[in-house]
Amino acid sequence: MTKPKQLVKIAVITQPHGIAGEFKVKFINKEFDPFSYENYYLDSNIINPVIRGKVKDVAIFKISNCDNRDKASSLKGKIIYIARDEFPEIKDKNEYYIDDLLDIAILNNEGKVIGKITNMENFGAGDIITIEFNNGQLVDFPFKSEIFSSVDLVNKTIIFTNPEII
Repeated sequence: MTKPKQLVKIAVITQPHGIAGEFKVKFINKEFDPFSYENYYLDSNIINPVIRGKVKDVAIFKISNCDNRDKASSLKGKIIYIARDEFPEIKDKNEYYIDDLLDIAILNNEGKVIGKITNMENFGAGDIITIEFNNGQLVDFPFKSEIFSSVDLVNKTIIFTNPEII
């Protein structure tokens, strides 16, 4: 199998689970369904884990070359990826995958690039994006249409309609 063009971070290995080489995986998105995917990547190598259930944003993984607690411990902090082309298509025009928004250019109303998106989080009250402005300043904003009037994934731009708040 050839390596996909784009891998997307979906989880982090947090700690071993038991003595047989299983480990806990914490997903970035608690709604992520790990049973919907077959191919996962660890250090750009494909893995096909056996998944023993999921509670909220944590699942237990078992992979073939990890057969004891010490090996599982050595994986702590490693990132788990899936191929971007395996994501389901989004049908709602106002929904986006976080990975599609990262590094996208932020434009003012005149079309001038004023920064880029460097991070996106959701702490329960809505999506918050971090913009790195051209001067290096990092500022968080709620990702709302009143502030960001247009998202163009083809041209990788977002219109920032409220520049007076910076």
